[in-house]
Amino acid sequence: MQDAPRPPRRKLRLNFKSAYLASHGLAGGVYRRMGFKGKTVWDWLPLLLLLVVAASIFLSVSRFMTPQSVQRDRLVQQITDQQEHSTQEEILQQQSMMQQLATPEASVIAQIGGLVDQEHEQNLANYLDRISALLISRSSPLLQSRPGSLERTLAQVRTTDILNSFSSDAPRKAIVIQFLHDVGLIQVNTGAIKGPIVSLAIANLAGLTLPQANLGGANLDGAILTSATLTGAILSSSSMRGAVLTKAKFIGANLTGADLSGTNLEGADFTGAILKGANLGGADTKGATLKGAIF
Repeated sequence: MQDAPRPPRRKLRLNFKSAYLASHGLAGGVYRRMGFKGKTVWDWLPLLLLLVVAASIFLSVSRFMTPQSVQRDRLVQQITDQQEHSTQEEILQQQSMMQQLATPEASVIAQIGGLVDQEHEQNLANYLDRISALLISRSSPLLQSRPGSLERTLAQVRTTDILNSFSSDAPRKAIVIQFLHDVGLIQVNTGAIKGPIVSLAIANLAGLTLPQANLGGANLDGAILTSATLTGAILSSSSMRGAVLTKAKFIGANLTGADLSGTNLEGADFTGAILKGANLGGADTKGATLKGAIF
């Protein structure tokens, strides 16, 4: 069996040659149509020089602009920093000025408060001295005086004045009330004489704070005791007829036999208070707390 004849190699080479010539012929046609036919290196030299000059100019401008840009950025940053620094300085100056303005005002307020406190302390000392002098008077002791006497009138006027001057000074008001009770000037009955030597009727005792105080038998008729704190106080046999006791605190207080008739007890707190024998006739107990109170 004979092998199949191989295709002639010359024909294949001719085919490659034909393709090569065809492609170069096409390229040559394009080359000739663009006008590049017959150009030499000397013909291209001006164009190359132009490109070199353009590149040199571009590089020179770039080198020149870069430092300028950096310098400009630095200048902008410096201006920004200066503005921020100036703003901070202005804020600090304003704060300093405000402090300087506020400090004298606060200082003046503190000084006034200190002066008022000193004045109150001096007035309290003078009051205690004068009442004590009336109590130990040999010619007419205050505790033995009769209604309408000069001694009682002086004691009443001085007590009213001192309580009015302490309208917003609850601690010193408490000292005055406790003193009057301790020396026996505000008891319901003084010996054979009915009624207190010094009356607290319509006295402004709002905010009075006397927790655990002993005010047994005290006469507080008509007194204004709004928001007073008498927690745990002893008020047995005391009289508070017609007194204003709104929002007063009598938590755990002993009010055995106390006369609370006609009082305003709105919002008062008698939690755990002892009210045995207390007279609440005509009292306004609206909103009063009587939880755990003993009657």
